[in-house]
Amino acid sequence: MKLTDLPFVCLRWDDAKGAATGEYTIEDVNRDWHQSQEIKTFGILLVDDDKGVTIAAEITQDDPVMFRGLSFVPRGMVIELIHLGFPRKSRSRVRNSSSDPKTAQSGPHSPAGPDGT
Repeated sequence: MKLTDLPFVCLRWDDAKGAATGEYTIEDVNRDWHQSQEIKTFGILLVDDDKGVTIAAEITQDDPVMFRGLSFVPRGMVIELIHLGFPRKSRSRVRNSSSDPKTAQSGPHSPAGPDGT
């Protein structure tokens, strides 16, 4: 499995609500509590089947690849699964060090030279 095979998604789902303490009238319950709360979870889609949806928040560079920060939402709680795209192949990063005159770049955020330019 390659990282580029796993899509980024937004999962909209209904979560349960609860209150640990407090006093409520039946009107309070009907108005504020007798309903689910919609949640949006963003991440890497790992599984989408009849049981539900599993999303990871993090992925390692290990071999084999490992996933962290898992969220499982049962199928009956899923409102919508929105595909946001696939990750691109990583490119090597070029570091820009302003202390090295060979790699320093000029531009609107560059320090001005002795003549103000």
